[in-house]
Amino acid sequence: MSISFSCPDCGKSYQVRDDLAGRRFKCKDCERPLKVPSAVKSEEFFDEEPARRPARRKQSTGRKSSADRKRSSSRSGRKNGPQSPIQTLLSDKKLVIITACVLGLFAVPMCSCCGFFVWVETKVKQQAEQQMAVRMAPVQRNNSTISYDEQKARLKTNLTTRGPAPQEYEEDIPLPEGVEEVAYESAGRNLKAWIDRRGAKGDRSPALVYFHGGFAFGIEDLEACAPFREQGYIVLAPTVRGENGNPGTFELFLGEVDDAAAACRWLAAQEGVDTDRIYAFGHSVGGGISSLLSLQPDVPIATTGSSGGLYCDEILFEWGDIAPFTVSDANERGVRMLLGNLQYMRRPHIAYIGHSDIPFELSISHARDEMRPDTKLKIERVRGDHFISFDPALRSFLDHTESLAPVTAN
Repeated sequence: MSISFSCPDCGKSYQVRDDLAGRRFKCKDCERPLKVPSAVKSEEFFDEEPARRPARRKQSTGRKSSADRKRSSSRSGRKNGPQSPIQTLLSDKKLVIITACVLGLFAVPMCSCCGFFVWVETKVKQQAEQQMAVRMAPVQRNNSTISYDEQKARLKTNLTTRGPAPQEYEEDIPLPEGVEEVAYESAGRNLKAWIDRRGAKGDRSPALVYFHGGFAFGIEDLEACAPFREQGYIVLAPTVRGENGNPGTFELFLGEVDDAAAACRWLAAQEGVDTDRIYAFGHSVGGGISSLLSLQPDVPIATTGSSGGLYCDEILFEWGDIAPFTVSDANERGVRMLLGNLQYMRRPHIAYIGHSDIPFELSISHARDEMRPDTKLKIERVRGDHFISFDPALRSFLDHTESLAPVTAN
């Protein structure tokens, strides 16, 4: 059974499984916070609080959106990665039942129907147990004694698909006065970024590198950082490989992190930037990138933060339809997650998580199992869900960076 509903702002239609009723997400076209309605009260699909960021309608780029990619992949039989455990179970269940029916043609004369269906039930249960074991497998690698740097050096990633990031982007983004589109270099590629100097004060200003949510940048992502600008910060909003028409292929938390580090280095080399006060922050997917910067060497940032970005590697199974690598490979997962590598952190990271951001409760549980007294990770709960929690998280991170500022004599 599925639930069908539409966004009240832009009219985009959605059809999701009924077990996702009550889950919150952001509209793929206008980014309004939505809530999957119940099967009965289908009109209750919008969030209780309005989005603070202005909605935008993205221009068509001729590229497929994430939803379109999923639908075309389903129709063609091509897979961007392993199916989710539930999808695999359903597929395997069908196979078991078909096989059982064929065998049943021969088995019925020799056994009772009751015994035949017990056999089918047993096979389905075995498949469910196997899939549960796969889902729990990531937890088993949290005590790895191999350093993060060594894990990354050893990994020869095997990308199962190659192409751009799985989200449409807006071309020819209109820029406010004082905002400039620039290019920074990473692994031989020139990648797009937007720098906002409207808040710069004096000869040297503190700076924030902000990593947007999702897999495409829009100007409202930069405007969401207004509290930092108003406090006198220069703000850089980079995109990474495969996004917004950039060269390179989508890797999901791997090469993108190298690009993020390169963006931080580029910013540190610009005039007017206080190199002792560069910070990184991100929301959602961008928060995951920001969290992984805490593991990177030779990055000129003092501390990092995230809003709804502390992922555990179970999320990669949920993203199996877009993950461009074999999700069941623990080595591939291990270098893409902060959790499991807390002992190798090089700089502090504050992970802000909304009290209503339910999916991250599992991440919090894993983190608490792994954290030690000297762990550089700090988890702070703020009000709201995955989207509403962004503003209080950003402002709390601003308060934190301001507390790190050196005290100057009058």
